[in-house]
Amino acid sequence: ALPEGWALSASLSLAIQLGNVGPLLYGLGRFFCARYCTGPRALSAANHVQLCVGLAACVGLICSWKVTALVLGHETSLVLLIAAFALSIVDCTSSVVYLPFMGRFREVYMTSYLVGEGVGGIVPSLVALAQGLSEPECINRTGALGVEDSLNTSLPINQTSMVLQIGATNFEPEVFFGVLLLLVMLSYASFFLLDNCRSFQTEWHEDYRREMTRRSLALPVSSEAVCLDLLAAADEAMEIQCKQHAVMPCSASNGGEPFGRRHLARRYYLTLLSIQTWASLLSFGFLPAIQSYSCLPYGPRALHLAVTLCGIAYPVACALAMFVVLRRMRHLCAQTLLGTLGAAYITLTAATSPTPPFVDTDAGAFLLVFCWVATFLVLSYAKTVVTLVLASHGERALFWVGACTQLGALVGSLVSYLLVSHVGLFSERDHCAAA
Repeated sequence: ALPEGWALSASLSLAIQLGNVGPLLYGLGRFFCARYCTGPRALSAANHVQLCVGLAACVGLICSWKVTALVLGHETSLVLLIAAFALSIVDCTSSVVYLPFMGRFREVYMTSYLVGEGVGGIVPSLVALAQGLSEPECINRTGALGVEDSLNTSLPINQTSMVLQIGATNFEPEVFFGVLLLLVMLSYASFFLLDNCRSFQTEWHEDYRREMTRRSLALPVSSEAVCLDLLAAADEAMEIQCKQHAVMPCSASNGGEPFGRRHLARRYYLTLLSIQTWASLLSFGFLPAIQSYSCLPYGPRALHLAVTLCGIAYPVACALAMFVVLRRMRHLCAQTLLGTLGAAYITLTAATSPTPPFVDTDAGAFLLVFCWVATFLVLSYAKTVVTLVLASHGERALFWVGACTQLGALVGSLVSYLLVSHVGLFSERDHCAAA
């Protein structure tokens, strides 16, 4: 067992949210060094860097995830937390670099991107289900206990106590981490093809193609071939005008505004970003950190099912959005309210640990797992719809979608970490003592 015990989820959640340093540095770069940190080349370079970090983290997990060390006087799963931090940099930064990168393609591919992002979660979840977890057992353990007598000499005596022995799994964690490595390698290969294969440029968004034409005409060109190379995905009329070095009215189809600057009502826009922030706060930040306190009183199997099925809920929500898109504001607000109510019950079970409602009953465990899955499903669907609504408004809108996602996750993680590690609001349950 790892030294953090029940607090491992809170420690992992904090390490994961510290990965927001990635998008923070990228955002500062966009603000202070816009010349070098914006544009297609900067997006490509940022994606290459963060994927290389992900590859290194997965290799580190496979080789030495069990390594611990003393940190501030406490035994800590150092390698595991560092690897979680590194993988989080990949996850967090992708929200502000890969999501805008996908904005250059036609809107139909945004749903495919979100489904693919979900599949990245469902595959590890299925592997975790296959890994399995047998029921833990309470066993007797005898150990020496030093007791001082009247002469202040230590007398060793044997003491027998009941301890919880975690059940065995079907295969080792290294197999799971190997699957993560394969997923990152597949992601890197896919990005490389999308970024470098000219055949995929035919699927660029029309406005993005025209914007690229505008940029190419603004640059000094020495030959027609260079200009035509930049316009591989443009239509024949654009190529002819580029040959003649004529000033082309590269206005977008929305009345002449550049790509990504379409009008969107300010209140509607801010409300969408607020929903994205709140849903991310709950599903990415706060709830995962208290999951052990909410589920473990009902048994390790309840925790195992909740973790794996919640991982499946996200891609299911993305796939559902391909067929049913409830984008009206009242629908989005209703979904957010339902998710908040589910999160409230989950928080109640964690706060009342070790004796939450309906503990030690099958109905209670079923209700809890159902609540976890339904909450993540509703919140994930709301986040997906918000992303789809803003996908047609260009790189800037998608950048703020990613930024609000990471802001919500960071705030939720910090709040939960303080409640778990410093306030002591949540308590562990000794299953053997209860037995």
